Amino acid sequence: MTENGESIASEAANVSSSSSLTTRQRITLAALGGIYLSLTVAWLFATQANRVIVDDRFQQSMTSFGAFFAIIASPLYFFTTLVLIRNWPGRVLTLLIGLALLFPFPLFWGVVPA
Repeated sequence: MTENGESIASEAANVSSSSSLTTRQRITLAALGGIYLSLTVAWLFATQANRVIVDDRFQQSMTSFGAFFAIIASPLYFFTTLVLIRNWPGRVLTLLIGLALLFPFPLFWGVVPA
């Protein structure tokens, strides 16, 4: 193998050994993952319960586009945080901030038509 191939293999070994999680960390991630899954379901219900009636095709497509991204935002945020943030306190802090940011307010307060 070349020197570059060996360095890639050693980096992969270092990443896999440093990414091992304790049982407590795994339970915390599983609980946060379950909460993020419930946020996804809540956004699905929020987009179905609060239908916006529009008469223009462009407004209708933008509303559907926004509803789609509202639904996939929670799992996308969760998995992006897991992939990009390596240190444990930063990962948990980012996931907790995400819970506040991605809370489905329209499900609880509704949408007021303009």
